[in-house]
Amino acid sequence: MQWITVSSRDLDWSDRRFCLSLNLPRPEVLFGEEDVPFPAILRPGLRPGSWTMVFGHSHWSHPENHSREWISALCLMPEEADERKCLYLAYGFRRRFGPLALMEKAFLVRRLCETGGYRPEELAGTWLKALELPPGPTTVEKMMRLASWPEPLVPIAEQAEINPAVLLQLAELPCSDAEAIVPFLQRHRWSHSRQKEVVRICLDLAKIQGTCLADIVADCRQVESALPGETAGPERAEAVRIHLLRLRYPRRREAEEQYEACRRKLRLPPEIRLAEPPDFDGEKYRIQFSFRSRRELDRAVESLARLARQEELDNLFRLV
Repeated sequence: MQWITVSSRDLDWSDRRFCLSLNLPRPEVLFGEEDVPFPAILRPGLRPGSWTMVFGHSHWSHPENHSREWISALCLMPEEADERKCLYLAYGFRRRFGPLALMEKAFLVRRLCETGGYRPEELAGTWLKALELPPGPTTVEKMMRLASWPEPLVPIAEQAEINPAVLLQLAELPCSDAEAIVPFLQRHRWSHSRQKEVVRICLDLAKIQGTCLADIVADCRQVESALPGETAGPERAEAVRIHLLRLRYPRRREAEEQYEACRRKLRLPPEIRLAEPPDFDGEKYRIQFSFRSRRELDRAVESLARLARQEELDNLFRLV
């Protein structure tokens, strides 16, 4: 490996066998003084006299750099340019700039199989462990499917803060479902836990209604369009989530109202908390109480005994 200066006209930008990303060029990696070159690594290309980028795609494909006539780079000689070694170098240099996103890991797994010639079972104890992914061929299959998503979808999945667990779940679905739900998640910017909840509810609804995720998302768009124009993003996201919950649990709204009316009539002391079944989809209530002394414990027990004798409890039991 040695530093050489090559003409940008000799770079084969179409050869992306070692690229770990399909997203748009990242301007934020434009750093350093002009006389300190960004670490680009090249190897002899497929065409005579051409060069293939092993590392540095996102930086050098940016318009500010792509237009440069000459590039200083570390170049691998033919005897050093083994595909597996090149992939290892690409991974090692990429890690210098922070942990890999899940989509980058997916592209690396795809490159390892397609460019490096690894069999899925060969990746389990080495590469999957290094990438902090669950071992096994099913993981390789999911990552290959993620890396095969259509190009307009990949930048969204890479750049939006989508829960990696959700992306792995979506990898099991038809690509058309991912094309519907990924921009939907990006638009509403839910937290990772909310994303898992929303996707779970959407999948449940699609199964119950015998439809696809695209139809569920289209229904949510109608809910959004009915909101006042000045409704802020977080309020829109919460309105959509509540709409999905009510579709999934049709008894929820009525049960919530009846539950609150019953709870007020029970007049529980503040140290006793009554918790309803999640989404009113279960059969059991939970009671929590706190105390700091034996005296407070005795009071709580007495309150619970009075609670057990109240007729209003029967109305609560009818809700589940």
